[in-house]
Amino acid sequence: MKLLILLWAALLLSSSPATAAWRRLPSAGLEYWIYTPAKAGPARSLVLNLHGCTQTAQDFKERGNWEATAEKHNLVVAIPDVPNGGVVLGCWDYYGADHRESNRHNGALIALTEKLLADRALGSDAVAHARMFFDRRDFDLATAQPPNFAVAPTPAMTEPLRTDYRLMAPMLFGPAPAFETVLAAVADLERQLNAPA
Repeated sequence: MKLLILLWAALLLSSSPATAAWRRLPSAGLEYWIYTPAKAGPARSLVLNLHGCTQTAQDFKERGNWEATAEKHNLVVAIPDVPNGGVVLGCWDYYGADHRESNRHNGALIALTEKLLADRALGSDAVAHARMFFDRRDFDLATAQPPNFAVAPTPAMTEPLRTDYRLMAPMLFGPAPAFETVLAAVADLERQLNAPA
């Protein structure tokens, strides 16, 4: 569940500005390519891509048209290689019902996502993106900065979300985590975002 929450957050956030170029970096048992567009201004978003079976991150990087897409849409693109060559034919281990934070490839992807989200510049980029496309008075995006980032639902939102979660649970592979576990993970992410630098 933490992986899903972090990946969701990663879609809204970004890493720090740099010149337009691919860089190869290590992270917790895997290596990844990261591309930062030349116009790395406000409202950047992060796209975390997982290559397919029989592919590598290098293949995906070279054949994915990522540079043009990143420049056009102001995206930071990260493409990790599957750890240890994958399970079968270079596949990510994303199937089955026994996923936890620490097993399969989940831990490496969580660590990578946390590393990408650790940059404080992401907050201002995410807020600029949200204010541009999703600004509403009740979101209070003008104050969205540490220590005021809010990702946990308000008390008024909790029961409707609980109902949605119960209705969506059959769509999940394997047993769904308790709703309270999901809320606790979101609250923990909010604490991390608001922690002093």
